[in-house]
Amino acid sequence: METAHELQSENQRTRLNNLYRFQRHFYDVTRRFFLFGRDELLRQMNVQPGENVLEVGCGTGRNLLKLSGLALKAKLYGLDVADKC
Repeated sequence: METAHELQSENQRTRLNNLYRFQRHFYDVTRRFFLFGRDELLRQMNVQPGENVLEVGCGTGRNLLKLSGLALKAKLYGLDVADKC
């Protein structure tokens, strides 16, 4: 039997999956109007080869994709509650 916490977590995941099921296709294009300076912050991270980066709440993975071009040979990981992004 699932605990209340497990049920709550699963409900949250289901809600986010439903919310982003269609939005994921255009989400990143629309965020550039709200998240000014995001790419500059990624450049300023100065991640070195062999370093690890974990983005919690990575959504579509857009930041990690951009960072992969800036941080060659770094290990990049993303974690998100939604699994349909």
